[in-house]
Amino acid sequence: MIRKKALLNCFVFVLMSITTIAQDKYWIFFNNKNVDREAQYVSDRTLYNRAMLGIDLFQETDAPVNKAYIDSLKSYHINVITTSKWLNGITAVADQHDMAQIKHLGFVKSVQPLTSRMFVTGFGSDVDFYSYAMNQIAARKLIERGLTGKGIQIGVIDGNFFTSDRSPALKQLFENGQVAATRDFVDPDSKEFFNNADNQNDYHGTAVWHMIGGFDSLKNMQYGLATGASYYLARTDDTYKEMRLEEAYWIEALEWMDSLGVRLVNSSLGYATDFDDKKENYDPEDMNGKTTSISKAAQIATTEKGMVLVIAAGNRGADKSWKVVSAPADAEGVITIGATDIIGKKEEFSAIGPAGLSYTKPDFACLAANGGTSIAAPVITGLIACLMEVKPTLSSKQIKEILRKASHLYPFPNTYLGYGIPSADEALEIIKGAGQPNNNVEEITVEGKKTEIELTDTDIRKVVVFHKSDGSVVIEQEVLSVDNNILQVKKPSKAGQSTLVLEDKLIEITWK
Repeated sequence: MIRKKALLNCFVFVLMSITTIAQDKYWIFFNNKNVDREAQYVSDRTLYNRAMLGIDLFQETDAPVNKAYIDSLKSYHINVITTSKWLNGITAVADQHDMAQIKHLGFVKSVQPLTSRMFVTGFGSDVDFYSYAMNQIAARKLIERGLTGKGIQIGVIDGNFFTSDRSPALKQLFENGQVAATRDFVDPDSKEFFNNADNQNDYHGTAVWHMIGGFDSLKNMQYGLATGASYYLARTDDTYKEMRLEEAYWIEALEWMDSLGVRLVNSSLGYATDFDDKKENYDPEDMNGKTTSISKAAQIATTEKGMVLVIAAGNRGADKSWKVVSAPADAEGVITIGATDIIGKKEEFSAIGPAGLSYTKPDFACLAANGGTSIAAPVITGLIACLMEVKPTLSSKQIKEILRKASHLYPFPNTYLGYGIPSADEALEIIKGAGQPNNNVEEITVEGKKTEIELTDTDIRKVVVFHKSDGSVVIEQEVLSVDNNILQVKKPSKAGQSTLVLEDKLIEITWK
């Protein structure tokens, strides 16, 4: 079994030269923009969504970047690559001499080098546990109730979607006209959206899409819950040219989806480190939800635009020099998904939440098997689509709260799994007002370094334990065996609290 997918050493720094002077890529942010309050910058569906959610219909961030500013920069021989209306800026290629002058222009707020690279968060080829992932989140009852995400628009921002149009599991989406729009932000002139292949990761978008809304009628295998949704697909990962502009492409794709009225978006791409040019690496401390441009855009989407973003946590959990989630999974407003194994432990590869955040990351987790967090995230996206089908007025914040109360670690989230594995059935009951958060919780205080707990459920043989330095920061996880209905728990040296996960209850130990 593949336990961790090697990260791609792609996006090597590319030196572009017009003369003999080296050129680099930069973000150029502007001070202001021209805003016409009578103009409609987004679609009618976007405005409908905002009215439904009770958020501002007119938002200045919808207005385009000031064209006059861009035109003024042309005398500096820059090559504009992408624009972001939300961040009010552009990415461009320019030499250092020109950039030194540009950053002092009156309409320029700031300039920063493009110092990040994107990687696919990894997926394997085995599908043995796809059906188990659905069982793990109690998805069967949603299926039996006929929920399919019908009427929900889902955006998928990823790499290539190679052969998606020939996949048996996605066949019905094409036949039923559920592929609403596609757009290649890396190669806008491409006419072969589903037939571009540069390397093995060009199947990544297809694999992710399978887990959101795939159903293979020949095998009678359901991979994802959102089989009735409409899909908007965006390619933002350039696997051939290995450029460093994927972050900007991703932001453009998100803005495009918002302008079309897409609220729910899945992305299994992220920014971190481990590249040949060390000066382009992020530091783990940068994963604070505020440093990277992509995380800033993700936060705008969730707090201002009413969007629901489901992001894979990343697969750097076993990397001792990194460990933490990648951007934009660090943004507070997004729903960050980690990966578990069959018994509910965090998979070794699954990235953890930075200890210094004022909020918990990841938010939730589910089984990924060989798929990495790339495959865990779309499972939850499909679940959320069904919840939104039941109640379209749910905000991202409300969806988070519902899933928290329906997850197996509530009310004790931690930096390994967040609130844990959500139950689709319990989430549905909570929406209907009939469900209750997990009340089967026992809190005990232990004097000393070990304790024995007698279990009344004679069927329990194994118990997953998360040892924490405080209320949420995990320092160690382990699986304990039950002997004659007695569970012996020992306190690790730096543990302040421990969460014991039983079949139908949680035991929270505070060590004294």
